[in-house]
Amino acid sequence: MNTVRLKFLGGIGTVTGSCTLMEYKTNDETHYFLIDAGMYQGEGEDTLETREKVLKRYAGKIEIMFITHAHLDHIGLLPELREWGFDGKIYGTKATIELMKVMLEDMLKIKGLPSLQIQKIMKKFKFYAVDKNRGENTFKGFGRQYSTIAHNFGVSILRSSHILGSCVWLFRWCENEHEKDNVPKEEWKYIYFTGDIGPGRKEFHTNILFKGHQLPFSNNPEKTVIMESTYGETVRTKRDNVYQEKIAKLSEIILTNMQNNRSILIPVFALDRAQQILVDLYNVTRFEVWNEKSSKLLWEDILLQEGKSNIDDLFFNKTEDELIELINRYLPEKTKGTKGKQISGILFQNLLPEDEIKLRKRLNRELNHTRGDKKITFPSITIASPLIEKINKIYIENLTDDVGPPSRQEDGKYDFNYKYLSDEFLREFNLNDESISREQKNKIKTILEKCFNVRKKGNITVSASGMCDHGAVVGLLEKHLADENSTVILTGYQAKDTNGFLLKNYSEGKYNEDDKEKNRLSLGKTELRLSEIRCKIENLSEYYSGHADQRQLVNYIIEPHKTATTVLLNHGTETARKSLKEALDQEDKENLLVFLPEFNKWFNVGSKEHEEDETEEENEIIDFETIQQYNNIHVDGLHIYFPLGYDETKMRNIIEHIQKM
Repeated sequence: MNTVRLKFLGGIGTVTGSCTLMEYKTNDETHYFLIDAGMYQGEGEDTLETREKVLKRYAGKIEIMFITHAHLDHIGLLPELREWGFDGKIYGTKATIELMKVMLEDMLKIKGLPSLQIQKIMKKFKFYAVDKNRGENTFKGFGRQYSTIAHNFGVSILRSSHILGSCVWLFRWCENEHEKDNVPKEEWKYIYFTGDIGPGRKEFHTNILFKGHQLPFSNNPEKTVIMESTYGETVRTKRDNVYQEKIAKLSEIILTNMQNNRSILIPVFALDRAQQILVDLYNVTRFEVWNEKSSKLLWEDILLQEGKSNIDDLFFNKTEDELIELINRYLPEKTKGTKGKQISGILFQNLLPEDEIKLRKRLNRELNHTRGDKKITFPSITIASPLIEKINKIYIENLTDDVGPPSRQEDGKYDFNYKYLSDEFLREFNLNDESISREQKNKIKTILEKCFNVRKKGNITVSASGMCDHGAVVGLLEKHLADENSTVILTGYQAKDTNGFLLKNYSEGKYNEDDKEKNRLSLGKTELRLSEIRCKIENLSEYYSGHADQRQLVNYIIEPHKTATTVLLNHGTETARKSLKEALDQEDKENLLVFLPEFNKWFNVGSKEHEEDETEEENEIIDFETIQQYNNIHVDGLHIYFPLGYDETKMRNIIEHIQKM
């Protein structure tokens, strides 16, 4: 009889360090796989020693590592695992693999490793993209095909929508032995590893880049779901048009700072949060595309009234007074009579903030052309992070990836099946009416390039890191926090005891004067009392989250729940895991079992029980201090060690020759 067991080596009582060992045993073989290899970030210290010992024992036996996405709390342990003997393949989506490479290189650089050593480490990893567009096992769509990786054991992926390339790993197996994969449909059992699940489109739609996450298949005979619980105790207020609400709030902040000639600093997480922010900033400040639905000033109406065919003709060859008089004709009544020599004197009370920015930008350009001076500085963006720039390029190249050719609809238009890019993005930027896929893709890339365009000098600076503790942002904070003409915008989760945590609480008025004197920000070699902060701090964190909340996590299980389902909760604090378990238990669904797996204990998927670890035999104890002085080759389940100075290619040729003999 075949069995599957899981050993959780991270993400139990923590929101970082995701790492799960999976054992698949048949009558004749035992296979080991690893799902994620995440580093702890500020937690998990009490389990580090045990985890390292277990992983050293199994690293050389692990055949394949499956990566859900490229955040360091899911991939940061990869270099150590390679040192401990792992020599198998690393499976991920194409986008995840590209992101992994830049994230790992940056991590190793921060650790102080020289470039040549980093390159040597990276070359040893055997990455394998599971969603290749051509060749063997060509990708046919999420959940549409399984790749066999062991006898009666296959793997597929679903979209998780946490960040670019993130996926749910879906395994299928059966308890009874069958020849090849001739398994009756009703005998397949399914295991889902969710990784991190992005917010659903229905309940809390805050970004327009990604499609929503995919739910587990409802018709699976029996499924086990290993699900994250980061926001397992958080229930967000359900409301409509959250994205437009976010854009309006961001527009208001930028407009206020623009009018007062203030600079803006936005600390961000380099992977995904930076890209979300840059798309939103472009959406706020662009004037090439006018969002007519949200504006009370319609260019088309003005053009119709003036008998002009385009906006350029409308403004052509007019004096300053004629330009201002023209605009006054079409602004609401309250603004009439405000004709003046400065554009900042025109009132816009009845316009949405994002539209006011666009109108001001256009008017300023026309008036500058007419009178040759500048009255308002419009926002341009500086990206103060090489890592963000590298990630931006990967987003541009991968967001237009699709699955198969576009399908022609009854109205003659085409439906493009993009892997990640949402229909909302196409609608927001007026791209959903394109009839030729190549034209649409080119226009999408053009917009993305504008979103991620780097300008050397700008009054809005986007910089890593998101919690304000490390990276280039630390030096920038030192300058901006003490400047009354600056604004700092927070855009993400702020862990306790970080600079971001102090700034968040400060902005929410949680500190009295004594607290402000006592609490200090650590900014490299200097410190800054909270009482010394002079800038304005805005907190938009509620609009930027890559995780589903409790309601969405419950729906992830309940909506497709038609057959027996077992849920194992990981990637969350103990409070969050317990709260989510209670919420799922209250659903009172038949055949729904929810477990809180324990750290470093086997969980038998078939029997649904925890099992004690086997006693390690003496001959399995290896002196890893000695082993690390050697290179190794993985051949047929064995690790062959040889001195570091030996030529690896020659060693492989020798082994191959011996095998033939």
